[in-house]
Amino acid sequence: MKNKQKNARKIVKPPKKTIIEIREQFKTIFDNSNDIISYIDRRGKIVDINKRINDILGYKPKEIIGKNFTQIGIIPLKDLANMLKLFEDTIIKGRIMPNFEIKLKHKNGRKIFIMEVGTSFIKKNGQVEGVVSIYRDITRQKRIEENLQKALKKVKEVAKLKDDFLNMTSHELKTPLIPITSQTELLLYGD
Repeated sequence: MKNKQKNARKIVKPPKKTIIEIREQFKTIFDNSNDIISYIDRRGKIVDINKRINDILGYKPKEIIGKNFTQIGIIPLKDLANMLKLFEDTIIKGRIMPNFEIKLKHKNGRKIFIMEVGTSFIKKNGQVEGVVSIYRDITRQKRIEENLQKALKKVKEVAKLKDDFLNMTSHELKTPLIPITSQTELLLYGD
């Protein structure tokens, strides 16, 4: 009876994965994500970044890995101070970054809208060593929003023109009727 129980436990127990298998699974997920995934250490140095950076911002991972995120040139100067503050709050104060949107500069100079959609801490001995962040390209959605805003503005302009035209037409139609109404009243009722 004891042998049967031991054999049953062996059958039910899932096989242990080796570190190499786990690393390969992680690498597959990391490399095939539709979003940019980066690991930045506490000094701001990019430790790792997936190949999606090439598709979205035109840089190969090897061009970016090892550099400080502030020195790559993808963050507009006007946003750099805010990004440094966010990074400092995240690393030093241990606060998870709120989701935010930012325009980044593609290697060829065009603007790409990015939304940060997730941040997790990398900790060692209870200390934050870095952050893993996920960034999504929302350029297409932003362009659609801009086009909708422009269309809405045009619709409002056309509606105002229509209202102005109707008001003017109403006034123009009423103006000749006033003397006719007055003359008719004089004829009907006299002085």
